[in-house]
Amino acid sequence: MQIRLILVPSLSVLMSSFLLGCGGNEPAPVSSTGTGGASAPTAPTAPGGSSAAAPTFSGAPSFSAPTVGSSSSGSVSSADTPDAVVKQFLAAVENNEFERIWDLLPKSYQTQINGLFQEFGAQVDADLWNKSFNMANRYISTMLTKEEMVYQTPEMQEQLNTIKSSAAMMGAGTVDWLTVEKLRSLSDPFNKISILLINSEFSSSQKLKSFDGRVFFAKTISPIAENLRTLVELIVEEASQVEELKSNPQIQMLLQQADIGKFFDGIKVSVKTQQEESAVVVIKVMGTPTEFSMVKVEGKWIPQSMAGMFSLSMGMAKAQIPMLAQQVNMMKDRVLPALDEVEPLIAAVQKANTQDEFNAAYTEMNSQAPQIVANALGMPGLSAMLGAGAVKVSPVTIEVTSEVSEAQLGELIKQLEGLTDVPEKAISLPKRSGATLTIEMTPVTNPQKFADLITFAKSVEYDATRRTIVLQLEPPPEPETSESTEPTKE
Repeated sequence: MQIRLILVPSLSVLMSSFLLGCGGNEPAPVSSTGTGGASAPTAPTAPGGSSAAAPTFSGAPSFSAPTVGSSSSGSVSSADTPDAVVKQFLAAVENNEFERIWDLLPKSYQTQINGLFQEFGAQVDADLWNKSFNMANRYISTMLTKEEMVYQTPEMQEQLNTIKSSAAMMGAGTVDWLTVEKLRSLSDPFNKISILLINSEFSSSQKLKSFDGRVFFAKTISPIAENLRTLVELIVEEASQVEELKSNPQIQMLLQQADIGKFFDGIKVSVKTQQEESAVVVIKVMGTPTEFSMVKVEGKWIPQSMAGMFSLSMGMAKAQIPMLAQQVNMMKDRVLPALDEVEPLIAAVQKANTQDEFNAAYTEMNSQAPQIVANALGMPGLSAMLGAGAVKVSPVTIEVTSEVSEAQLGELIKQLEGLTDVPEKAISLPKRSGATLTIEMTPVTNPQKFADLITFAKSVEYDATRRTIVLQLEPPPEPETSESTEPTKE
């Protein structure tokens, strides 16, 4: 599903105009009252994830953000001067109150941005959109519910060793301090971000139809920023206690740069020139000044660069909405069946009770789900990005518990090979051990589905723990007996 995130009007334009677009070349002067642009919808990305509360790191420091231009309650005070508006913006970022940034926008800008998302929600296929988010929700929820087991899987242990090796190469020593518990604490902010996204204003077509930018900023963007900041604090706190890191000057320099409080303390804002409808503001960050122009639009001071690009950005986004919704909707016939294929893989992980059962189901899901999704989206290369790379086609073991003659074996193998992923390339390796017959069969990517196709046996049972299909065949028919026709001797 080629879903592109078109957040230019709401995020890219808004944030970059205040944070990144405050200097450099500026567009021609803009009318102080015109906004330009028409309402149009924009599209969010496909599923994020959901999360249950994961363990927190007890050593994390509590963050108390400075209150540049804000009240003790955290709300931003009103102001009419351009420098006060910039201070409001900085205070909103500093205090994770991004909804206050939304409040700084002119009313018509807010209306047009909301209209983008609402229009996309009206045009996108509800079944496809909602089921995609619901499946992602189920997946992440399952992973977090089974978090203890996830961290005990061979895959996760291998990832932990890879992280340790990478950290050691960066000069962090033996990294014995990087335990599973600390890795879980560092993952906690990401888990929370996942659940924020999967339950955001994007998570259903109905929510999109009534999209409210302020609600999105308050319930999604602000908490995401807070969790990212928590992650930074966890890293800084941990690094301050590890000898290998304390003695590494490069790492210590990075940690100093990560001190958010110091960064905001070093920002100074002043007005260089001001007229009724325009002004030049100077922002000094760590002693380095940058000038940028601001203009009044509908009575609100905003960066001139924002005013100059808003109309164009909105027009481009509006023009893309019908095409974008159509591209998404065209995938319905491929994506919905793919989600149906993924569902039993997730269900198997949910049902796993022992670590061995979980390991088998987890490996099965990770080897198949990425390729299923990638193929449905028409993006085969996406499977590696989704976490599993190409599907791992491992042999499945067929264990026959009933008696099988050599004559029957040939017919049995022929029937089983016809059910494999690629019958013409099937490989069968039969082996007898006492009264038990086992057959290694490949290629089979989904043993459960393979077992379901076996209709010629008396009983079929798939053991996910051993990746083994246990068969009991129908008994062979009794040979016909004929009465003797020899003449009796007198």
